[in-house]
Amino acid sequence: MGVGELAALGGALGWAISGVIIKSATIRVRAVRINAIYVFIGAGMGLIAVALAGTFDEIFEISGRDAALLMGGALIGSTGDLAILRSITIGDVGRNFTTATAMFVLLSTFGGWLILDENVATFAWTGGILILTGVYLTNVTGEQRLSRPTFGGLGDLLSAPVLAVFAGSVWAISLLMYDEGLVANDVFAANVLAHVVIVALYLLAVAVWAPARPLPIKREDGTRVLISGLFLGVALISFIIAVDRSDASSTAILISSSPLFIVPLSVIFLGEKLTRRSAQGVAITLAGVFMVVGLG
Repeated sequence: MGVGELAALGGALGWAISGVIIKSATIRVRAVRINAIYVFIGAGMGLIAVALAGTFDEIFEISGRDAALLMGGALIGSTGDLAILRSITIGDVGRNFTTATAMFVLLSTFGGWLILDENVATFAWTGGILILTGVYLTNVTGEQRLSRPTFGGLGDLLSAPVLAVFAGSVWAISLLMYDEGLVANDVFAANVLAHVVIVALYLLAVAVWAPARPLPIKREDGTRVLISGLFLGVALISFIIAVDRSDASSTAILISSSPLFIVPLSVIFLGEKLTRRSAQGVAITLAGVFMVVGLG
């Protein structure tokens, strides 16, 4: 297993821990406020990483084309983060998370093959299908799995489900832009540059729009958001390393294995029950990860 694949799995783990921690806070804290805190934490961690790597000067050596790809990818990806936070707040977590993950994997893998001319082995495609199947079984279980989605009207149809599809789609676009923008650049320097536009926009939002301001926030919720943001920051840096060291399709597939970690963490820390369907989903996801990493 290479560095890129390990980083992708590390990103999936960080994303899972972040999601478990933030779950209860989304009920009381606006998605835009949570994402604003996430952005500032991610930018700060990015600065620390580039300082430790000693590559800060390389930020100014990034070409205009690559800078546009990196900043554009970060901006587009951030809209996906905001969309999924809102989606799991107003809708079903399992169904919408599964939808976003599936769209991300399918579009990233297909886009990497079609746009970036990446070689996607048959085993990788098969592993991706297994992971998507495992993700579905892991997230949508029991009675919820057997019941059809119900909508209270057009407002519901255009809210949570569509936001989940939108999130997965823009994450895929962001990944492909990152993959192209990182080719000739230092990964940590590129990450800092990518966050410039997001931080600037959120600073503007915080200045003119009260709901986006990190404060005031209850201490308990603030602690959850802060810790969740730290894990998400680690996941983001791992994601950038994965894109730099691996191809877009493999990164997308492995990042999507986060339900593999979410299930046991939810059982331990949130008291959720591990159903037989969830256990089957974890096993199928593991098989898919093995096929992508070991055989793809």
